[in-house]
This record gives sequence, structure tokens and C-alpha cells, in this order.
Amino acid sequence: MKQKILTQAIIILAFLTTTINLHSQVTIGSNQVPNKGALLDLKMDSQGMSTKGLGLPRVELKDIRTKTDLAETMGLASGTLNAADHVGLVVYNIGKEETSEATRFCPGVHLWDGSEWQALTKYPDIQEQLTFVSSDGRSFEYLDASSPASDWPAGKSAADYPLGYIGTFTDSRSGDTPQVYHYARFYVGYKTKKETYNVQKSYSCNPASPIWNAGTTETRQIRVSFDDGVWMTENLRAIKFSDGGNITQKSTSDHTLSPYYHYPALQSSNRATLGVLYNWYAAINMGSGPGQTPDPGFVIEQGGSAEEDVHIQGICPTGWCLPSDQEWTDLENGIILKTATFSSTPDIGGALLSYDDSSFRGTHGTAMKTITHSGSSKTAMQGGFDAIPTGYVVNGSALGGGLSYFWSSSAHGLYSRWCWHRYLAQVPTGMERNGSTTICMFPVRCKKDD
Repeated sequence: MKQKILTQAIIILAFLTTTINLHSQVTIGSNQVPNKGALLDLKMDSQGMSTKGLGLPRVELKDIRTKTDLAETMGLASGTLNAADHVGLVVYNIGKEETSEATRFCPGVHLWDGSEWQALTKYPDIQEQLTFVSSDGRSFEYLDASSPASDWPAGKSAADYPLGYIGTFTDSRSGDTPQVYHYARFYVGYKTKKETYNVQKSYSCNPASPIWNAGTTETRQIRVSFDDGVWMTENLRAIKFSDGGNITQKSTSDHTLSPYYHYPALQSSNRATLGVLYNWYAAINMGSGPGQTPDPGFVIEQGGSAEEDVHIQGICPTGWCLPSDQEWTDLENGIILKTATFSSTPDIGGALLSYDDSSFRGTHGTAMKTITHSGSSKTAMQGGFDAIPTGYVVNGSALGGGLSYFWSSSAHGLYSRWCWHRYLAQVPTGMERNGSTTICMFPVRCKKDD
């Protein structure tokens, strides 16, 4: 029976596709005369209308994914059909296979191309349902000019996000002298997460009747948000909060959760060049009022991994934020990848830092330090990180004039009232990630909101 249907299909297709000059015309469906020039005219009345058409032969294909012999794809004995003789055969398949993606095919119009069946009717999409199992934390996908255009946000490209110096902006806040800052783009890309799911799929040809498989465990990298890594290239110099709220100038700090500030080496004359030092409560603008950051609680945990990203404006200008511990690592990796863009050091490249690496890491610290203190950074006005030694203040003493510390917005999570910071020394070539007590007074660098 299958061979008879196949023979009929070949006869019809030969008639429709022949290149021989035909002098006769045929009408199917009525006794009406064919339209002039028509070789085959389907119509049921003199107006050329028809409620019926020419149907393709209906064939139940059996296996078109693992079989290559034409006869076997149709359930016939191997070798009983010559594949080359049937190139161009078009049928309407009524068979289906729905047990796996590799073997799946569905009903619809198919064409034999001489070696396999090609679906001319698009199959329904494979359906998928995910059950969340766990998260392995955040990672980052860096973009640059070599990244495929499809990886960039709609309507954007590498030309819209050049790395390096951008310009200046003025921070004007009530009760404080307006301050002009330089800023630069150090990286661009996507914040991502590695998440594990139980994945069940349905290969059903009927989307309304899914047939779910048992499922497999898969870890996937999920793009969470696009991140434009624009940072200040100078230390913050504010002595008021962005809304004009007061900060107490005090050289000693304690765990009373009060915001304090002072100047490097306890000298107000250092403000213009070195910025201002803040305890952590001032850095995050901790409090319960509008725009303030609630007390994070500092639950002591086993292990030292930083918390997930939380957007905290803190003492930074409106439209900017205090970078999280993870965003500091993103910055470091951005400088590792494109070192020569921000310093006189060639691109370092190679393995990137993980979010859990602690103590001194890498050799990129040199590229972040000012050239007057054993560094190779471009100046702030050229788009370098340009870290200038400020030392720090604790318990009324100014310490470490050759050191640069920077607050993050992330609680340490290992010791009570400790937070993550970054530290550049004059001699080591790396940058340290470590924790400090919140009573220390460190500089702040701000990151622009996306």
C-alpha cells in the first residue's frame, strides 16, 4: 500500500514539475474550460472558485532521525527504494516521534532531499519547565568590541560604551561646597548567576498536551542585569549626606552606629587632594529614615563570603552608589582584562579573581596606584583609578600614610561589626580583599547607577 501511495505521489509531482512543452490543459473539479495558460486548473464553477484543492499523499513516516535509508524511514525493508530516484518527493507525514529531542519529528509537510527528510512545516517548540534547586552566587560576563552584536542590549553596541575617561560631574549638596569629580568606564557587561534547576522537557507535537520527561539537573548561567561599570577616579570629598543631612566630624569612632568623618592625617587641608575618611555607618548612611540604609544586623556566619549585591547609595551623590564587595571584584577584573587602558602596564589578562579570594590577589594593584607611589595608573583626569595613599583613622590616631583603604557596602559576615574593604599597599603588586571593623575611617569611591 505504501509503495502504491509513493508511486501516485511521484506521478503527480512529475506532472506538476515537468519542463516539457505541454499543449493540453486540464481542469480538475468541474467541466469548466481551464483558464488560458493554465496547465492544471482547480475550480468548481465558471468564476474559478473551489472549496477543494490538490492534496499531498499522506504517508506515515516511521523514523527520520536515526534512519538514513529511504525505505527504512517509511517502515519498509532496507534497500527497496532508490533514494536518488525520489529526490524532491513531497508528502504530508502523519507519523510522529516524541520521546527525545534527538529522535523527535512531527506531522506536517516533508521533502526528501536525497539523503534525509526535511520538514517544510515548522514543528512546535519544545516545552520546558524549571524547578529551582540552588544558586552558586553571582558571576560576571564582560563585553568588549570583540563580543557578538547579539550579546549587547537592544540598540546598543561597543561604540556606545567606550572604556576609559568620560568627563566630570559636579556634586552639589545642601550645606556643602560643590565638588567636581572625574569619572571613567572601567568595564561593561552582565551580572550573571549560576543557578541549578531540575529541567523537565516535553517533546510533544501538541503543545496543548505536554508529556513531561523525568527531568535532569542542569546548572545554567543566567543574565541578571546589564552593568555599566562607571566609577569615580577620585576619593569622595563630601562632609554632608546627599540630602544635606549632617555627619559628625570626629577623630574617634565606636560601635554606637553613629556616622562620623575626618580628614586624612587629621588635617582638613588634605580634603582637596585626598578626600574625606568615613566610618562605615557614614559610608552607608545607616538609619531608618528616607533614603537611609537599615542596620544589616551583622549575623556571624561560618566562612567569609560576601553577601549578594545590594544597591546602597550611602554617602554617594544621587545617581551613584557605594560599590558592593562583588562590584569591587568586577572592577579589579575589568582592570586585569584591560590594564593598558587605565595604566602604563600592559594588559595582564589570564585567570580572573573569584568573589571569594581574600588577602592580596593578583598583580593589578600596581596599575591602580598613582605613579608617585610605586604605581603605573593614569591620572584621574586620564581615566586611571589613581589611588593616592590616605592612611586611615581609628581611635583618634591617623595611621598608615602610605596605605590606601576603600569601603564596600557589604558586611563581612564572619566577625560582628566587620565589613569588606579593599586595600593597596606601597610595596605589594596586588590588591587585598579583607574585612575591617566598622569603627575605622576609610575613603569612599562611588559607582554610577546603571
